Amino acid sequence: MVNQLTRIAFQVSIGLSHGSSILISRAIGRLDRQQAQQTANAALVLGWLTTATLAVVYVAVPNWVLRPFLDPTATATIVLAKVFLLFAIVQQVVDFTQNIAIGLLRGIGDTATGLRATTIGYWIAGVPAMLLLAFPRACTAGRMAGDEHRIRHHSSLAAAPIPPRPARTAPPGSPH
Repeated sequence: MVNQLTRIAFQVSIGLSHGSSILISRAIGRLDRQQAQQTANAALVLGWLTTATLAVVYVAVPNWVLRPFLDPTATATIVLAKVFLLFAIVQQVVDFTQNIAIGLLRGIGDTATGLRATTIGYWIAGVPAMLLLAFPRACTAGRMAGDEHRIRHHSSLAAAPIPPRPARTAPPGSPH
């Protein structure tokens, strides 16, 4: 249930990823590197502000967040869900960052780096970490920690600074 809460919040980062990808593409097409950098910064800051706001809500009023999903008399379940909300905070920060970074890379035409980061982050780092942490004794907390490890590793691969692109020259006879 807590993991599903992170998926609902993740929709914000999907919107920021797609929107920033389009705006970056337009800026690159106009050879406006400053606008591309401003777009990248704005997308990342908006993502981080969203996750910070959610973190405050998860910590300040966890019962309010969990009430629609859990039986209020299931005390042990609520206590466990509150612990998972703490994992969710970390997961959302890195998940938002990696999703927005992939969109920014897509906007500059670099889909290969995103594919490599996803392949390494999900399959080479994340799945083994989830399996190692989930089964020996950690159960669901281990799965969430492994998932967070996968996303963090993926984010570090994808969130490289935007490389300078060579200036395009217009073909002879074109208006630009």
